[in-house]
Amino acid sequence: MYQAINLYLDMSDEDNEVVKYISKHTDLPTSELLQRLFIRFPTIGYGDTQYLELINKI
Repeated sequence: MYQAINLYLDMSDEDNEVVKYISKHTDLPTSELLQRLFIRFPTIGYGDTQYLELINKI
């Protein structure tokens, strides 16, 4: 539970690791970026909808 709370708090920050990763890889096609996000962040628990929302936001 402790780890889940920390993960939630980290991801609720607008400048979190996922956002930074997406920002650094904006040159990639969306489908490839999605695949890389699933591989890079397997424990976050985001699905394609959450990642797509972040990609479109950035």
